[in-house]
Parts: sequence; C-alpha cells; structure tokens
Amino acid sequence: MDTEQLKAFLSVAKYQNFTKASQHLHIDQPALSRQILKLENQLGVQLFIRNNRSVVLTAAGEILQEESPWIINEIENLAEKIKNAGKGQIGELKLATLGKMSALTAIISEVQTNFPDIKIQLESYNFETINSLLIRGNIDIGVTFEYAVTDLKEDLDWKVLFQEPFCLIVPKKNKLYQKEEITLTDLSEHKIIALKTKFNPKFYYQLFNQRALSGEIQYSLASNMESLILQVDAGLGIGLTPRFIANNIHDYDFIIKHVSDLNMQEKVVLAWNKRKYNPITKNFITCCAKVSQ
Repeated sequence: MDTEQLKAFLSVAKYQNFTKASQHLHIDQPALSRQILKLENQLGVQLFIRNNRSVVLTAAGEILQEESPWIINEIENLAEKIKNAGKGQIGELKLATLGKMSALTAIISEVQTNFPDIKIQLESYNFETINSLLIRGNIDIGVTFEYAVTDLKEDLDWKVLFQEPFCLIVPKKNKLYQKEEITLTDLSEHKIIALKTKFNPKFYYQLFNQRALSGEIQYSLASNMESLILQVDAGLGIGLTPRFIANNIHDYDFIIKHVSDLNMQEKVVLAWNKRKYNPITKNFITCCAKVSQ
C-alpha cells in the first residue's frame, strides 16, 4: 500500500464512479481499476460494492476513507524527514570540545540559524577522552588541538578551525601581575607551569630551551588543568596555556597576560571519524567556513 494507491482510492470514494475518478486523476480507467484491485488484494478486504451505475463503500472502505488522509500526510512527512536527514538538515550532532570558545559559539549559532531542525549535543572533555570518543564513534565532531590527532590519521580527518596563541595565567601576588608588557626574558625569573600532554612531549622543550633567552626558564608540567590552577593559586609558578583555556578559568584572582615576543600558537581543529558518516557534519563544516570568512 502506497500513497498513490490511497489517493486513487479516495478519488473513487469521492466521485463514487471509476470514470469520473480516472478523469480527475488523469489516468485511464483500466489502470485505476487495477490500482484499486491491487489495494484490495493487499488488504484482503473488499473496499467497494460495484454496480453498473456507481460504486459504494463497504464498511472496511469507510474506515480506510476516514484514515487515509492522515496516513498519506504521515507517509509524506516521513519521506520529507528522511530526505532532509540524508542532506544533513535534520537530526542530532554530538560535539565534544576542550572548553568554551567564542568561535565555536558563533559556529553553533550559524548552524541553528541555517538548520533549525538540527539538535546539537555539546560536552566538554580532555584530549584523551575526545580521541577515544571519536575513534569509538560515540561523537560526531571533536574540537581539539591538531597535535592531539596527528598520530590518528588512519581513523580521523580534521579541518583547522583557528590558531590559538599561548598566554600566561598570573596570580595577583606575582610581580608580573602589574607589568604591562612581558617578554620571554621576564620569564627567566619565574617558574612556568604548563599542561602535561602525552601527544606532544617535545613541545615545551622546544618552547623554553631552544630560544635565545637571557637566562634559563624553569618549568614543570601539571597532570591536568585542575592541578595547574591549584599550583598557580598556591603561588608555585605562572600558568601557561592556550588562550581559550585560560579564558575558561573563573573564581580565581588571576590575570591573563600575553608575552610580546612569544610567537607560539596551537592549531584548533574540528576532527571526525572517517568511518562514521553523519551528513550533518558536512553542514557544520560549511557553517565554520561562513563564520571564518
């Protein structure tokens, strides 16, 4: 039973005449008769009592006449939803990020404006968890650093979203709190606390020890962001993180400072599983391009 059969049935029921119904549908009468007979065979019931002058609905036919408009509407709506889902215009997108980012907020707003039927589920995780969720196919897109996914080329694809500069997290009791311009030379007098990551173990060595500084910079690596904040708050050093991570720190008397001659940036990327195709992902990436223009 399909919508064309139901529409043919409703036309015959309306005109109570196969000739008039076939003229209304712009098909020949034998073709219409075959459609009705096929529908009756599929349902296993007689829908019309036929005579030489007219046709009359049976009790089963009356029920089908009452329900058919609703059935046709539901089937057509379902077909439209399926088509839109195939185009990535409807459905759910599971998104994981390292933290709040203004660029990501703008992209989500663009998606919701252009695709109001897309529901976005957004969660915050660390590098390792985002990678694990992507590989297992539990999320559609992960917003993370490029260095965290470079060893996963067989499983993941990604697109650079933006480049994020590093900045200092300075506690109020540190003398750099009041300093307007900070250089790498100034850091030689302070211990730097950075975030430990297994993905780029040489990163901080390259940052601190391969630069022409007036003195040697001391640094340590915190196992997670909570530990980094705790150490900075205790006066054990100055934090160094990408800017958007620093912007997510609240309820502490810290100030974010930039190092004028520190030209270090990390690429923030949208990453997705090559083997898990969600058509919404393509539309999300398209919105990213619009926002970044």
